[in-house]
Amino acid sequence: MNKYLKYTLAVSIGASSLFSCSSDETIVESSGSGKSVQMTVVASREDNGLTRTELSENAGNLDCVWTLNDQLLVTDVNGNRKGVLTATSISEDKTKATFTGELHGLQNGAVTFNYYYFGNKVNAEEVGSDGSYIADFSRQDGSFGSLSDKDLLTTQKEITIGGGSSYVADLTLVRRVSFAHFKLAFADDVALAENAEIVISGDGLNNMATVSLTSPDAVYAHGNVVVSPASSDIYMVLLPNEIEEGFRLNFSVESDGKTYKGTFPVAKAIAKGKYYRKDNKDGTYSALTVNMSGEDGSDDSMDDGDVVGPVFEVNGKKFRFTRANLQYNTKTSTYSIPEKQTEYICASGRRVGASTVTGNPEIIGLFRWGATGIDDNVWQPQPADFWKVNSWDSSNSTVSDNLPSQNSSVNRTLTTNSTLCPNGEAQDTPFDWGVAYTAQQGTGHYFTLTSTELKYVINNWFAACCTVDGVEGAIILPFTTLNEAKEAITAVGGKYNALYKLNDHYTNRTQFGYDRMTLDYEQLTKLNGVFFPASGMGNPNTGSVSKPAATDYQGNCYYWTSSPSTTPNAIIWYVNGGKTQSSREYHVYGMGKCFGASVRLVKEVTE
Repeated sequence: MNKYLKYTLAVSIGASSLFSCSSDETIVESSGSGKSVQMTVVASREDNGLTRTELSENAGNLDCVWTLNDQLLVTDVNGNRKGVLTATSISEDKTKATFTGELHGLQNGAVTFNYYYFGNKVNAEEVGSDGSYIADFSRQDGSFGSLSDKDLLTTQKEITIGGGSSYVADLTLVRRVSFAHFKLAFADDVALAENAEIVISGDGLNNMATVSLTSPDAVYAHGNVVVSPASSDIYMVLLPNEIEEGFRLNFSVESDGKTYKGTFPVAKAIAKGKYYRKDNKDGTYSALTVNMSGEDGSDDSMDDGDVVGPVFEVNGKKFRFTRANLQYNTKTSTYSIPEKQTEYICASGRRVGASTVTGNPEIIGLFRWGATGIDDNVWQPQPADFWKVNSWDSSNSTVSDNLPSQNSSVNRTLTTNSTLCPNGEAQDTPFDWGVAYTAQQGTGHYFTLTSTELKYVINNWFAACCTVDGVEGAIILPFTTLNEAKEAITAVGGKYNALYKLNDHYTNRTQFGYDRMTLDYEQLTKLNGVFFPASGMGNPNTGSVSKPAATDYQGNCYYWTSSPSTTPNAIIWYVNGGKTQSSREYHVYGMGKCFGASVRLVKEVTE
């Protein structure tokens, strides 16, 4: 998914001619010295250019043409108004316009003029009394049609004036503004209130452009842009800046007492004369997506505050990942999700054959596979199976031993102490911690992805090894290409070193490691990334855990899917970005169900 600004709009007026009338009857004295001349400008669009003033959208691109009554203000280098030229005729293909009007105070010889176009809704006759023009874009309505209301195309050209002769000039006007098309993507079905407004901010966002009538150059002022009325589909004028390292555009809208926020990373300085939108790679274009999350200020609401990252779509289902790994309290028999993605608990339940939990941890974050039983579709859990006693438990198991929380956390008493996962653990039905968590929450729909679904996410978005605030792990970013990811990481101030995009089974161990990308938590948030910490693994035989170690890069990630494998295994996502080549592994494969591993739920998004 292309999140970055592409050069798409060339603006120019080429091969334009400026003529005077040879009749002295058209020459009158202005209030200043010199003569007045009836002038004609023929403005032609270059073949590869988009001259405006009327805009129409074509497969997401802009077609820009001249319209009747378009106006050009003409001044000299001292800022004196010389007159206004008006478009009186348009060629059949609308690529050429003939402007006519009277210019005043002209002298024979070489003279330099400034030419200005201000937009469809600006009367050039009323501009310039104070020697300047300010284009205020601090309030916009977000509609496509309003883009042509206020514009700024300027140029400067020297011509030669001679008595009774034709005056010819080739004009190339430069557009001093750019345009952008954004789509706000809300996690839930949100109907924005009629009086809602979108506030757009950012260090690199300008909202005013000023031109002195002595020069064609524009000066830009920093400030917010308010889009009113609010809409999820926004077209806006975007002013240039000089922030080469990029910046963040922040979007905020308050509707019906709830605030929604989103950010968009801009990798480079905004240039003039461009149209920023997403290239669909098939000759068409669409809006740049801004993922919006809701904030209602309440402490007990998990409906909006428990998910992070972009909206993913797999097999027609849309979801977002929960904000951190799943945890379980063995004392209260309740699940929870910590506040930050980097938080985790490296603790597991009791080992195979043991009657007590090793070390008696109160909160665990490493689970044996199989929290609850469901049918073969992860998206349609069966509530009747919530308290299911599984066939692979020992004969002396009780229903209380098989609560969904204890199936994966405290671990059942088994009939064998084999050093391998016992064959008694064979079970080919998918299991999903999301069923238990959904039942506990009483709202939303949470799931554990199947191995097929997880592979699709890894292969179709940008997955890589990463370290966040010293915590090692894996990351999924809302981009599709390596270059997009690199630009975004640089834009937020993160670091990368010989970065590679991972797929579901990497065999070249030299191409990844936790040190390939380094971020702080704020940068992770700005990137809208999903981070999976290397939170260790539970040993089924000893009850001990293999702890990650940030200092020596020997940690590993083990994350369960809901998919079984050949018994007694289930499918796990494994990442080991160790410092030495021999320790590096990364794939989605089967592992014994009796091992303790992390769980990261997703929450279904309904629109």
